[in-house]
Order: sequence, then C-alpha cells, then structure tokens
Amino acid sequence: MPKRLFHIAIVLLSLCACGDHAAQRMLERAEATMNDNPNEAIALLDSIGDSGLSRSQRMRRLLLLTNAQNKCDTVFRSDSIQRLLVDYYESHGTANDCMLAHYLLGRAYYDMGEVPAALESFQDATSSADTTSSNCDLHLLSRIHGQTARLFLEQEASQNALDEINKTIHLARLSKDTLMLLAMIAQIPLVYEMENMPDSVIAASEHVSGMYEKFGFKTEAARALGPSIEYLIQSSQLSKAKHHMDIFENHSGWYHDGNVLKGHEIYYYIKGLYYLKTGKLDSAEFYLRKELSSVEGLHEKILGFQGLCQLYKQKSTPDSMAKYAMNCQNLTNLYYDELAATNVQRLQAAYNYNRLRKIAEEKSAEAKNAHFKSAILILALALMLLLLCIVVIYYRQKKKEFRESEKQLYDKLRKIEQGQKQRDSEAEAELRELRLLRNDVVLRLKENAQRANSNIPLKDWLSLQETIKEELPVFFSTICMTQGLRQEEINVCMLIRLQFKPKEICNITGLSPQVITNMRKRLLNKIFGKAEGGSKDFDDRISKIR
Repeated sequence: MPKRLFHIAIVLLSLCACGDHAAQRMLERAEATMNDNPNEAIALLDSIGDSGLSRSQRMRRLLLLTNAQNKCDTVFRSDSIQRLLVDYYESHGTANDCMLAHYLLGRAYYDMGEVPAALESFQDATSSADTTSSNCDLHLLSRIHGQTARLFLEQEASQNALDEINKTIHLARLSKDTLMLLAMIAQIPLVYEMENMPDSVIAASEHVSGMYEKFGFKTEAARALGPSIEYLIQSSQLSKAKHHMDIFENHSGWYHDGNVLKGHEIYYYIKGLYYLKTGKLDSAEFYLRKELSSVEGLHEKILGFQGLCQLYKQKSTPDSMAKYAMNCQNLTNLYYDELAATNVQRLQAAYNYNRLRKIAEEKSAEAKNAHFKSAILILALALMLLLLCIVVIYYRQKKKEFRESEKQLYDKLRKIEQGQKQRDSEAEAELRELRLLRNDVVLRLKENAQRANSNIPLKDWLSLQETIKEELPVFFSTICMTQGLRQEEINVCMLIRLQFKPKEICNITGLSPQVITNMRKRLLNKIFGKAEGGSKDFDDRISKIR
C-alpha cells in the first residue's frame, strides 16, 4: 500500500506539472489497468479529481470510474450517473463508449431490481456496437450478451436465453475468450432443464465437461457433470450415473468425507435417489434424511419428502408413505403460493416500468411543448403560469388513475389466483370421491349391502382400509389418531364416509339398527369430543373429512 500511494503521489506531481496532457496519460493508464486490476484503476481515477479537466476528460474519467466500480461488484443504488453518461456518449465518443455507457446503465437497473429496464439497456448497448469496425470491443459485447442470457435465465425465458447464449459463444470465439466461451456453454444444460429435455441435459453436460477437460479445467469438468446425474438415475442409466458421481465426488472440490459444501446439499437427494434405484434402501434413507436436515428451500425439501415417500412405498409401509406424501403436498402448496407471488411481482415490475416510461415520455413532450411556447409567447407569462397549473393538475390526476389501475390489476390477479386454487382443490376432491365410489371393493360392498347378513370377507375390509388410506389420508389419520376404537367402529366410520345408509351398514356388519345408532352417538364423543348430539350429527361431521 505505501508503494502504491508513493506511485500515485508521483503521478499527481506530474499532473500538476503537465496539465491536460498528464491528466490524459493518467486516464489512459487507468483504462489500461482496468481489466487486470480495477481497484488500482479506481485509486488512479480518484487521485485525478475533476479540477482542471476539460468536459470530455471529466466524462471520460466518470465512465472509467463507473466501469471500474462495476468490475469490483459495486451495487449501484441509483441510475443518475449512468444516465448522465448515456446522454453524453449518445452524441460524443466512439461506438464502444456508447455501448459501455448503455451497459453500465443496464447494470444499475439490474441492481435496483428493474429487470425490464435492464434488458432494454442491454439491448440498447448491443445496438450501439459497430460490429463492422475492426476496433469493435468484442469482449465487452460478448459480456453484454452473456449478462442478457443470465437475466433471461433468471426470468425462465429459456428460448431467449438460448439465443443470447449462442450469440455470446460466437463472440467469445471471435475474441478468443476461452473462459467466456466455456462459461456460456455451461449454461446450455440449464436451458434444457427448463425445457424439460432430460436427454439433451445429459448430452450437453457431458459436452461441457469434455470442453473443460480439453482446456485443462479438471475441477470445472467434474462440476459440469452435476446436472446430468439425476436424469441418468431417473432413466435407469445407473452405471453411467455412478461413473459421473465418482468423478463429481473426487474432482469437483465440493464433496469431502461424505459431505458436500454448503449450497450444494441437493446432491444428498441425488445420492439417495441413486440408492433407491439400486435397492439399497438403508443408504437411500440416510442420504434423503441428510438432505432434508441440510436444505432450507421449499423445492429441495419437496424432493426430499418425495424420495422418502417412494422409499416407504418400496418398503410397503403405507402409514409412513402417507405421512410423507402429506408433508410433500403441504410444502408443494406453499411452493406454488410463493411461485405465484413471484410471478405477480414480475408482472408488477413490467407494468410499473411501462407506466413510468409512459409518464417520462409525457413529461418529455410537455417540456418540449413548454419550451417552444415560452420562446414564442415570452410576453404571455400569465398564460404560461395558468398552463403550468393545468399540466400539474393533469399530471396528478393521471398519477392517481395509474395508482388505481395498478391496484385493480393486483386485486384482479389475486382473485384469479384464489379462484384457481379453489377450483383445483374442488376438482381434486371430486376426483378422489369418484375414484372411491368406483373402486372394486366399494362396488362389491354396495352390492352386498342390499342383502341382509352379508358375510364380508376379511380381505375386502383390508382392501377397503388400504383404499381409504391412499385416497383419504387425512380422514384415515383422524380415525387412527382416536385412541380405543374397535375394528368394527373403524369399519362403520369408513362405511358412513363412503355414503352407505344405516340400513346398508346393518346388512354388511350384521349389527342391529339400534346398535349402529348407539355406536354413532358414542363415536361422536370419541372422535370429535362432542357429548351432546345424535347419530346424524356424527354422520355430518365424518362425511366432511376429506
């Protein structure tokens, strides 16, 4: 650090002695160190200051300083400086300068969460590039297309992302930028994942890994195989999956002593899935539970519960399977709630951007109109003041209307979302009821219910019980949680839930109507804790459990 300060002090002395020429050399030196050492470039540019610089030098210094800050991953909280740079370089400097100014404005918008504005600025940046010139900054142009691709990936616009990725790859080859080339090729499997193309994910991952291996990046080559492993397991290509897992665990740098680094815990689920496929259920359960205890995201937890549900299905343990199926369903509902909220936020951001752009265009038109009138009607000051008042009132009214429209749009989206959830829930409930009523064992019971003293085989009762567990897990859990229920009471509960009439229940169970009536009254107290009430009350309550 003292050496750097001494260097800057010498440069400052030179600047004082040589004036504009020295300042220009400092700017050129800062630009030359920009890519390799942006922190040093910032120090050099801070040491120059604006005093004594021409306007073009001040703007050049500001452009370089903002670019260096961006390279140091500075989070921009405002777009004021970037807008100033765009306004200047739209009519001054080179095409490369204009491209950089628009790109920096896009970076500011991205940091501020204004995705539509960021995309538009990136597109303005690429449009500013002069690709016919031998001086075109292909490295910067490829970075802009690469950032645009990542932005489309974040928005799950897969085809747009793929188009930008291909452009970036083309430019990276032209500029001989190997790292950018490999980084973009590595994004292609993500596109295929969004498109639900498992075979393409596998092929692309292996291609990316081979490219990394070719250029000597062994660690990156191992990491690139990660996306393919789950799809290989799901398609029962277990030998190849094991080969990829061994490479990933031994060379990715993310797996040590049976543990993955934080942020990559989803790999425990993949290992659990592999052991499920190979029939090693104890190992599968170990890794699935390890994944659940390590991850925080809803999607990752859903995968873990799905794995355990599949595990207990293979173990033929229906109670545990129902438990984890219910956990999975609850988390899935939460996940889709969050997803819907995110989509509403995206729509809101796009709507806000279009609204603000329209206001800006209106204000710009108003400003030009006011300037023209002030030049022509300079003596009509009173009229101009009146016109200004009208404009202000009009602007406030439009702003109020926009806010009301924004609220109406949000309310409408919320109602649509709630209605869809309600319809989905009702449709699922009706489907379960229909499956139950058409079940073979239920149909047999309905037929036997028409004859008195029907002798129902034990296997039919067991089959009915398994069907209820599968189709109505909440109902069955409610019954199971009640202590002290006899098997015949459980059977009566199931028959009432399946809409059997008391007389039909008597025919099936061989019990008298009075016994059935008394039993229903007792069950009302046992299951629901209601000492008061009759058999009809019990029937109403038990039939509503879904």
